[in-house]
Amino acid sequence: FVYVLGSLFCLLVLRDIDGLLGSYFTLILFAGVSVNDSFSYIFGKWIGGKKIAPSISPKKTYAGLIGGLISTVFFIFFFHKFIFPLTFIDQCVFIFILNIVGFFGDIFESSLKRRVNIKDSSRLLMGHGGMLDRLDSLILTTPVTLFYVIAYYL
Repeated sequence: FVYVLGSLFCLLVLRDIDGLLGSYFTLILFAGVSVNDSFSYIFGKWIGGKKIAPSISPKKTYAGLIGGLISTVFFIFFFHKFIFPLTFIDQCVFIFILNIVGFFGDIFESSLKRRVNIKDSSRLLMGHGGMLDRLDSLILTTPVTLFYVIAYYL
């Protein structure tokens, strides 16, 4: 409960900061998490290979993690070039947040589900692990993004 609502609160604060600064950090967050998650899934499914944490999340592979990283690098490059200029430090930090922090958000949510022996967190999106599986990366990347933006922009 606190995990999800805390992230939602951080998202609202981040959106207010975007309005104040005229920035696009919320867009980077939503679009970047979607790109990373989608391409992690595609590369993991396409290439397969060694599992990262089979007891927690049996379908996560190193190929998926690397595919997500590659896609995130391209996403940040295009975002910087065509939507909103980012410093080199911003680019590196957002690649880390979207790929690595997003991965840990996914693993954390999977471990919570394993602890209580449930496969899907809801029936809203059957076959996708439920609603939390669609948002797990976003739930952890949001507060990390907010803290970064506060530390370096306010």
